[in-house]
Amino acid sequence: MTKEPQQEQLFEEVLLIEDEDSHALIISRALKLICSNVKRAASFAAAKDVLAKSVPTLIITDLNLPDK
Repeated sequence: MTKEPQQEQLFEEVLLIEDEDSHALIISRALKLICSNVKRAASFAAAKDVLAKSVPTLIITDLNLPDK
């Protein structure tokens, strides 16, 4: 059995800011194709906590967060 070539990781870390669980699940699965380290924040406040600890290579955000 041959192994599939491992895809190059385009980003070291991605932060997804999305309050809808179903949307976050779909987007996270797609992001894992380009980055093995995908973090999710369900609110703007939670995103600020994540960003206080590390700065991701890419941030994707929902523009209609309830606490923005």
